[in-house]
Amino acid sequence: MRMRLWPALFLLLSAFLLSSPASAQAKNRFGGDNELGFWAGFSPQSGATVGGSPDRKFFVSAVRYSRVLKNWRDIGFRYTIDLIPAAVVIQPKNGFQVLSGGQREAIYGAGISPVGMQLNFRRQKALQPFGEINAGLLYFSRNAPVPGSSNFNFTFDFGAGAQYFYRPKRAFTAGYMFHHLSNAETAPHNPGIDNNIIFGGMSFYW
Repeated sequence: MRMRLWPALFLLLSAFLLSSPASAQAKNRFGGDNELGFWAGFSPQSGATVGGSPDRKFFVSAVRYSRVLKNWRDIGFRYTIDLIPAAVVIQPKNGFQVLSGGQREAIYGAGISPVGMQLNFRRQKALQPFGEINAGLLYFSRNAPVPGSSNFNFTFDFGAGAQYFYRPKRAFTAGYMFHHLSNAETAPHNPGIDNNIIFGGMSFYW
């Protein structure tokens, strides 16, 4: 990745540590201070906005915990952390561009996104749009996305979507995120991958 992740990580962590607790702030009938969620997403085609590895597909699944940092009447601000048990890069064999009839391979990984922030809007309503930003890391079974890069990659993503509370403490989630991964110049090669992920999931609140 041509830009460094550490400044963004520092700013996000600082925002979390300096934010006031949620206990004295306004409550509403949808959601709760704590969230446990499950989501999965798929990118059918990688881009080249920051990274330089086209012709990749990407699958990711995660277990999410979040905690309210601050609530206003119509906006909720949450800290999020994602445990990622499965991430898969589906790419041309040996990392090269697929030609006609070319073969593909899957590289498996897992990781964590420990620094995340989410803003929920219309928090008094059952349908709540949101925006989010996250940063973390993934470790793959071998070099990804090309030989000579690294098994270890940093991740950065931002996106938007909506949560529908079909019950006061239960919600479905759907959205889009731009997801970038790279080794941040810690290996000889660092092409990185830009993923356009469509995701969905379910959350439980208390």
